[in-house]
Amino acid sequence: MLPFSHNRRILSAEAMEALLRQRYDNQGLLMSDQHQLSASSQAQSYDVIVVGSGGPGLCAALTARARGARVLLVEATSTIGGTTSFSGGQVWIPNNHLMLKNGMHDSAEEALQYLRAVSPNRGGPNDELRWTAFVDHAATMILFLEEHSPLRFESNSYPDAFVELPGGKAGGR
Repeated sequence: MLPFSHNRRILSAEAMEALLRQRYDNQGLLMSDQHQLSASSQAQSYDVIVVGSGGPGLCAALTARARGARVLLVEATSTIGGTTSFSGGQVWIPNNHLMLKNGMHDSAEEALQYLRAVSPNRGGPNDELRWTAFVDHAATMILFLEEHSPLRFESNSYPDAFVELPGGKAGGR
C-alpha cells in the first residue's frame, strides 16, 4: 500500500504524457486526465515515483519517461504545477540557445560572476558547486524540455534584477 491518503491526485505515465502534450492558454497548463488513487493503481509497478508536480517534479518525471521509465507523478493538491504555477512563467537561464539566436552574448563565466555578485555567502561552501552545475546544464535542460514537451521558450527582454552588478545582462536570460 502506498504511504499517502487516497485523496491524492496521481498521473500515470500515459496521463502525464497527455498532460505535457496539451496546449497552453492564458490560464496556464490545462489538465484533462485526473485520477483518484485506486486499488488498481496501487497494484501497478513503476520505475520512478515523483512526488510533487512543480517545475522540478515535472522535469524529473519527463526526463524519466523520455528515458523509458514507467513513471507515477503524485500531487497532493488539485493544481498541477506547485509553486511554479504562480511564477509568472519566467526562468533565469544563462547562455541559452535563444540568446545566441537573437545575437546576444553570454558566457558561463559571466553568469557565475553575476551569481557570485548577487548571492555572496548565502548558502555556504557548496554555492559554487551548485552555481557551476546550474550554469553548465540549465541551457541543455531548456533544449530537452522543448524537444520532449510542447513547451516553447522565448528570449525575454527583461534585464537581470541587478543588471549593474558584474556579469549582469540587459536581457535574454
